[in-house]
Amino acid sequence: TLVTTTAQQVDDEAALDTLEVTSNVPPSFCITDEDIAAAPKHHIFVAAPLFNSVEYVDEFLESIESQNYPHVTVVIYDDASDDGSADLVASLIPSLSFETILMRGDERHGPSYAKWVLMRAIRRLAAPMDLVLFMDGDDKFFHVEVLDEVAATFRNEKPWFAYGRIRGYYEEQCGPPPPIVYHTQNHSSSVRTSAWTYCHPRVFRAFLLDHFEEEDFRDPASERWLLKYTDRQMVYKALELSGDERVAFMDGEKPHVYYR
Repeated sequence: TLVTTTAQQVDDEAALDTLEVTSNVPPSFCITDEDIAAAPKHHIFVAAPLFNSVEYVDEFLESIESQNYPHVTVVIYDDASDDGSADLVASLIPSLSFETILMRGDERHGPSYAKWVLMRAIRRLAAPMDLVLFMDGDDKFFHVEVLDEVAATFRNEKPWFAYGRIRGYYEEQCGPPPPIVYHTQNHSSSVRTSAWTYCHPRVFRAFLLDHFEEEDFRDPASERWLLKYTDRQMVYKALELSGDERVAFMDGEKPHVYYR
């Protein structure tokens, strides 16, 4: 089911087909710097896959509630948790100041399926220049100005894709990406073969959603939903769609996400 602050409730798959379409999304490569500069203040969609995180999901929501930035919608897909995670979120929705959409899966499919469902839902809600921020439902923002920093980065540097720094596992490995395609003396290679850690939060402009496909999240050999490296598939695709000059690393004084 889908639950929002407006008490809309429909079946999961029906929800994806009936959510109001608010954007007429052109191909991303037709987006110009002038289009970006003329865009209104960014609305940020926080996309959160959730599975068995009842101990942490309230902290996740509280960290969004504490943000100074007001233009936020949170979209959560619960992948058939059996610990009460979705029920807890549903119980907290009436007390939240931001719009919250909760979608519940009846059967566990894994994190790649969850990302694909979230992309399909937000594609129907977002305007082309809106921002989509992916963050796990058991993590939390590190300080109250994270979304302000995200919005300022997209306003000032005009990237299509940006990511930041974390506190927790892998925090020392966060850094700027290598070139998306680079050449050595004997061959060409790409970011997909580089030893590089991509940290949270991962944020991209909503018009890129039209260029993700279900196949991006399936194993090409078995056609099953990927169970590992699902973040990698999403990040690499976003990097390749954006190009080197439209990627930003948010290297502020403070980390952005407390990563578990």
